[in-house]
Amino acid sequence: MDEYIEREAVCSDCKNQKVCVDKSLCPVGRAPAADVEVVKHGRWERLPDNEEWAYCSQCHCCWEWEIINNCNVRYCPNCGAKMDLEVTNGLDQH
Repeated sequence: MDEYIEREAVCSDCKNQKVCVDKSLCPVGRAPAADVEVVKHGRWERLPDNEEWAYCSQCHCCWEWEIINNCNVRYCPNCGAKMDLEVTNGLDQH
């Protein structure tokens, strides 16, 4: 799997150590940027008054719990959040 870094964080570390004072000469600063998105993380939460439905902790979109559970849905179909956060209300962890 590819790994990505935050260019500014690396350049800041270099400048703090006086390794890279000229950004135009810095190999990190000259490297091409990758087209990536930040991964959102969430979990399925059951509706307190209706256990047949669950909602995404990120976008609050509701889905039928039977479908989510039986199909082992690991991402919210609405916002794309990865469902890997710790469960807080007794749902099975995905």
